[in-house]
Amino acid sequence: MRYLDAGTVVPMLGAAVGASDGDEPWDKDSGHMPTADDLARALAKEFAIACEPPDLARVAQHIAHTEGAPELHRMLQLLLSGKKRDPAAAHRFLAQLPGILRQRGTEQFQLIVSSGYDTLLERAFDEVHEPFDLAVFIARGEDEGSFLHVPWCDARGGEPKLMTPPNDYVGLPIDEDGVLARTVIVKIHGGVLHDAPAAYSLQHNFVITEDDYAGNLRETEELELPDSVRTASLSRDGRWLLATTYSGPAHLWRMRDGKHSGEPFELAKMSAAYPADAAFSPDGRSIVTTSGDGNVRIFDTHTRRPKRRYPHRGVFGAAFSPDGKTVVSFGLDATAQLWTAATGRTRHVLRGHSGLIGSAAFSPDGDRVLTGGADQMTRVWEVRSGKLLSAQRMHGDYINSVAFAPDGASILSASDDRTARIYPCATCAPTERLWKDAKRRTFFGAKDVEEIVEGR
Repeated sequence: MRYLDAGTVVPMLGAAVGASDGDEPWDKDSGHMPTADDLARALAKEFAIACEPPDLARVAQHIAHTEGAPELHRMLQLLLSGKKRDPAAAHRFLAQLPGILRQRGTEQFQLIVSSGYDTLLERAFDEVHEPFDLAVFIARGEDEGSFLHVPWCDARGGEPKLMTPPNDYVGLPIDEDGVLARTVIVKIHGGVLHDAPAAYSLQHNFVITEDDYAGNLRETEELELPDSVRTASLSRDGRWLLATTYSGPAHLWRMRDGKHSGEPFELAKMSAAYPADAAFSPDGRSIVTTSGDGNVRIFDTHTRRPKRRYPHRGVFGAAFSPDGKTVVSFGLDATAQLWTAATGRTRHVLRGHSGLIGSAAFSPDGDRVLTGGADQMTRVWEVRSGKLLSAQRMHGDYINSVAFAPDGASILSASDDRTARIYPCATCAPTERLWKDAKRRTFFGAKDVEEIVEGR
């Protein structure tokens, strides 16, 4: 109570505050609120999704992608608005606390942070006629990403107001010394708005999917690694960040909360010049890694357990095809190797380069693979047959990066000769986006790079 008397405690309430202490399974007609796990299981059951262990953000993300956000929010409202539920003991204690402190002659008001979607805390304050202000995160609509301040109905200027700009907003009941004139409840995950005017009903106002959490992040703590970062990439769905280091290990973070996945992937490096590498599959569920022990491995992103191993002596890097079914690995042995991701079976060994292959990339349709390396050549191969389709010398030094244009009709390559070049793919179907002014173009400055990006 000493800290409560001093007003130095900021209570933070999760969904479990309104949950039952018993072991009975939750459903929409239970007399208590669901935990995040309860809600995950209920949603998974409604939409026939495998959900063990339960992960609310992951289940909600799946439903939003497959059924649409409106259907997700309709089911959430149905589950949360079942049997009328009463505030829990914790809600009532916080609501009664200002009156208790008032009677003791040490009146203090609390800033309370809640991640729940319900209005049980607000109802507890109403029961004892204790004033409070709301600050509710807006998860949807034109003002998405802002907070809405809903003052106590008896306060002057009691109309809801957007808290913009956030650092300059002065409408909350806080004086110059930081002392609260009444309780402020901050709902960081949105939710139902208590006694809201029609214009501020905030329909579908739930921060619940992984996209919601990622969009809600404004700043993230610095992610420290024990060595210099070699590469960093996001999974296509934005859920994971993968970073490799020059000392070997690859590290994985969950973008929802910046949480490290656990122990890093220990990848043996070849040398300082040829470190390990890692890349996501298109669906983000797998990670392909290369390391100095001459092996390509595929890991499960969520469990971090190895699923497949493929030997490739001197392997330097690897990449998935657009459909995730094929992997190309390449390296010091001057070969690129195509193999089936699900089985590890070799499809083709691509021979033709006279030195190290430093980069490889699939065409957008997955029918061709492009390679480039120390022999200053780019080569295009047919994935189905392994046949060499074209070979071009476009640089005067080692080629360290290659890529297809999004339309698949042009090639981009970058070299240690300090140039990046874009040119038509001789074996690709012509399109309107081909550069027709020259057979090749060499780029040196930011303006020319901008031309590549914008296609001018």
